[in-house]
Amino acid sequence: MNNSLISQAQAENQPIPATVKFHDHDLITIEKDGTYFVALKPICEGIGLDWESQRQLIQRDLVLKEGTCIIQVPSAGGLQEAVCLPLHYLNGWLFKINASRYRGGRRETIIQYQKECYTQRRHNLRFCYSERM
Repeated sequence: MNNSLISQAQAENQPIPATVKFHDHDLITIEKDGTYFVALKPICEGIGLDWESQRQLIQRDLVLKEGTCIIQVPSAGGLQEAVCLPLHYLNGWLFKINASRYRGGRRETIIQYQKECYTQRRHNLRFCYSERM
């Protein structure tokens, strides 16, 4: 995210996005009102999934649908609307993707993302358990 885009977001009182590298893909995260959101279309593009199919999958899920929101994100072409999920809902969406429906690199990338989600969940559970002891 370059400085001019950050300045643009600040001038227009918009949330400031950050780009996070995840397995050679750029994920766009946005902090808004104390919650971190992630833009979904760049993830689909990074994995090689059809965005419209994934958007429909999310809209059919009552929990994910409730969590989605549109956030304006600065880009080189100006403000763009991005469909986002709270970061803590990301695992729920990624676990819904059936990796066996895909072949080759896409399958491996989906599995890689899902494994990372399992690892993160395990870490969070271990942290919560150790806090209770």
